[in-house]
Amino acid sequence: MLGEGSNAEDEGLSITTRTVVDALSGHVALRVSTPRAAAFARLSDLRNFDAALCLVGPTAFTSLALGRFRLARWRRGSRVVLGIVHPRTRLETVATVVVARPDLTLSTCPDDDALARRGSRAVRRVPLAGVRGSRFRPPRDREEVDRLRTALGVPRDRLLVLHVGHLRHGRNLEALCGLADDRTHVLVVASASQAADAGLRARLLRRGVDVRVGYIPAIEDVYRASDVYAFPVVDPRHAIRTPLSVLEARACGIPVLSSPFFGVVGFLADDPLVSLVPPATWSGDLVARLARSRREFRGSPARRVEWASTIEAIVDGLGVRWGPGHAVGAGHRA
Repeated sequence: MLGEGSNAEDEGLSITTRTVVDALSGHVALRVSTPRAAAFARLSDLRNFDAALCLVGPTAFTSLALGRFRLARWRRGSRVVLGIVHPRTRLETVATVVVARPDLTLSTCPDDDALARRGSRAVRRVPLAGVRGSRFRPPRDREEVDRLRTALGVPRDRLLVLHVGHLRHGRNLEALCGLADDRTHVLVVASASQAADAGLRARLLRRGVDVRVGYIPAIEDVYRASDVYAFPVVDPRHAIRTPLSVLEARACGIPVLSSPFFGVVGFLADDPLVSLVPPATWSGDLVARLARSRREFRGSPARRVEWASTIEAIVDGLGVRWGPGHAVGAGHRA
């Protein structure tokens, strides 16, 4: 298995890799490697594996690693499954599928479907992300929301707009500044797994955005305290295709205001509590309408996208024999 990412608990690509490893462990003999290490591994080592699973954005090392795996196994047969989780460029994605000729490519959106068909034997649409267990759930009542806001030190009498992720310029966080006013408190919980952009932090603070840098173990409490989750990222290099934070927010019943971003469009476009709007047109009135739609929503406001469909697609693609009653990703707490 080729995967990348840090050991950080709040980094999307790492969570994806760990979740799949947890799900496959005990069913297959699994070795996890970075694309760079696999690209320079001995061919004799690569011959020991019947299949290759790649869950990293296509890069030059990804293409080289999968190409060498095909070469090492060309007389003995092999299976290659590629998950387009976080590609950097369209060119690298095409190069990877042309070189590796995956038996199955897992894609989150029509754009990646089209690229994958240039070299893949089959393409399947899955979220390549998900939420599991009872950790992410809606608040029980307004009293719980007020208690959580008091603990966070945020106003109880204003709308709370939340964003969770890396504090980097490429994530278009400046779009949040126009939402901060006397009706709306905007909170950014910045991931600790990457260095924060100090200049961006200063600009956000000057415009009235509340910025907290550091890992929060109980991030579900922050979601439940919020009225709207905002995802302004437009550059595909700065987020995985189906952002985990968006899925976590919806599992907690929080409406989402998002750019028309790849997997969000692919799996939440029909969600009445998800508004897909270019960030340049965001406004306080739009936030207020979205928050009101949650209060007026009949039934549970939560929407869950599970890991199960992604794991099952990987298992099918690898040809793994899977025993009855297995637990998908049972070892991963997210």
